[in-house]
Amino acid sequence: MFLSLNSGGIDSPVAAYLILKKGYDLDFIYFENPDKTLKERTLGTIKRISEIFGKKFKLYLIDHESFLNEFMENTGRWDKKFTCVFCKRTMYRISEAISEKYGYKALVTGENLGQVASQTLKNLYVLEQSVKIPVLRPLLCMDKQETIDIAKKIGTYEISIKKSIKCKYVPKYPAINTNLERILEIERKMDLKRIIDEVLKKHYIEYV
Repeated sequence: MFLSLNSGGIDSPVAAYLILKKGYDLDFIYFENPDKTLKERTLGTIKRISEIFGKKFKLYLIDHESFLNEFMENTGRWDKKFTCVFCKRTMYRISEAISEKYGYKALVTGENLGQVASQTLKNLYVLEQSVKIPVLRPLLCMDKQETIDIAKKIGTYEISIKKSIKCKYVPKYPAINTNLERILEIERKMDLKRIIDEVLKKHYIEYV
């Protein structure tokens, strides 16, 4: 049983679909923000996958803003470029904690090598150093069009492209060659255990 990170975008539902098609089982985790459209997209794609495979999924809902607010308050302007990397490392950690609590053996993501600025080989390496749980990336070497074609075939594409508000935390120039030591230095200034514990206390579950 795996835990699949779902952002409501095009990629993550396709990644989950490919894992399920292989015969593995999974549930979903979603990091909420004030944009309700993203949650609607996430729920819509999971419902579509539920129809395809004829089963309900457990969806863990996590407060996204609280740990990002702490990052923004504890970093200088020159370190804001690491926001996306810090965000994803924290998502990994929270997902790992959920996995340990509920018995999931790996994380599934829609990450694709070099597809967006934050998903460079160096950044993906830095992300993985935040957890011990395996991270599975079914789309790693796919072209974007291949992913879109699968999304259209399974009926999640039109759901995933509904307009939403751009994340207010994304920096103008995100880091593409993140230095692990610098990230660790920033994180040492923050009480990550407290932050993650507080987020986990507020998580809740829906069945989709």
